[in-house]
Amino acid sequence: MAKSLEQIAESLALRIGHIYFRPLMYGQNAGEVQMALDLYHSFWAELLDKKQELSEAARAIARQQECGAANFAHRYRLDHPDSSEQERAEYVVEQWRKISKLIGLPVPYSKIRSEFKDNERLRSLFPDEGN
Repeated sequence: MAKSLEQIAESLALRIGHIYFRPLMYGQNAGEVQMALDLYHSFWAELLDKKQELSEAARAIARQQECGAANFAHRYRLDHPDSSEQERAEYVVEQWRKISKLIGLPVPYSKIRSEFKDNERLRSLFPDEGN
């Protein structure tokens, strides 16, 4: 049986959450993580007719971070040329988490945390997110 729109949206939100917890598993560098998050957010927004909200939220955060024409990964690399790829990816995740919140994308943090019962570092990420 085919999945409903809601089930597909939940799957996309879950994947976005997995990227938040382990970004460099989904891209070899921060730029690829940026692209993956952009795509998954775009799919979610298209599915739920929230493209305008996503566009406005992404622009607002990019403006707040003074990105200009650069994306988050590029902006961070320009501002912190000696940063590691992990630091750059974490910054990208931080910005996309803000976008997720602004558009009401329900990332299931608790569900994802429960998958990491043997990994204290991953279980302790994003303590401000209770769901």
